[in-house]
Amino acid sequence: MASVRQNIINALTWFKAKILTTTISTSVTNAAPTSAAVATALNAKAPTAHASTATTYGLGTASNYGHVKLSDTYATAVTNGAAANGIVPSQNALYNAYNELNSCLINRTRQNIVANVQNGNLAAAASEQNLAKYGLRIGDYFAGASGYEYIVADMDTFYGGRDAYAVVNQHHIGLVVNTKTTTQWNETNDTSTGYAGSVYKTYIHNTVLENVQSDIEALTGDVWSAHMVGHQLLWSTGTGAWTWSGNNEYISALSSVQVFGSPICDMNYYHTGEANKPLAVFQKFWYPQIFGGRGVWLRSVASAS
Repeated sequence: MASVRQNIINALTWFKAKILTTTISTSVTNAAPTSAAVATALNAKAPTAHASTATTYGLGTASNYGHVKLSDTYATAVTNGAAANGIVPSQNALYNAYNELNSCLINRTRQNIVANVQNGNLAAAASEQNLAKYGLRIGDYFAGASGYEYIVADMDTFYGGRDAYAVVNQHHIGLVVNTKTTTQWNETNDTSTGYAGSVYKTYIHNTVLENVQSDIEALTGDVWSAHMVGHQLLWSTGTGAWTWSGNNEYISALSSVQVFGSPICDMNYYHTGEANKPLAVFQKFWYPQIFGGRGVWLRSVASAS
């Protein structure tokens, strides 16, 4: 049995050796290729450095591995930029796209900035008209001892305005005050006195204003008049009547233009008055996000509840 096994091994060894011998013999005895044949063979191969403006050496697609072309463009479509054409974004394009998306996400978040009110950063941002310098954004908020929430709503809302009575000649930041009130606009469904004669106006311009002034003084450690600017209001005194307030006012109910961007709830211009510019905060956030899901009373709305 051992003899048979040895014979098989010898046979396999010989057979392998025979093939090897034949291969070597063939390689040695065959004629060397001609220079033309070598050139032809090499011409079909890619050179060591084979970057190309064409797709000569293969193209990476959705189905094939291959060469690709990088692009820094990310904000618009690239000509022939489909997967079939082997165009891919560069690291720079990805980084720029990331920064833009991250910026959008950050700008859609709101932060508590009470420390920035206390250390004077909000006042400095108003004076310089530069929120970003102090890490502030439209929609940021802070609270006062009254329980009111103050939201950064706009920049220079009335600076150099077209209405002479409503011009504010100091750079300023507009704050929306969320009082979370259940106060009625009027005790009955009556708009005959306009905003000027409404219960809501009396509440806003007396009770709310006093609380706002106290909050500002407590947070800044300064008198409220050093931080609040006023202007006259053009308000309705009836369904088609109006007048200027006569005195500088430091607070007012919002107009539908300020919140919705159009006089959707206004019977006429006088219900909008000088408050005829959409506020940046409501272009960035839907108003229920600002008021915690609550509705908001406007100058032109009257209801018993």
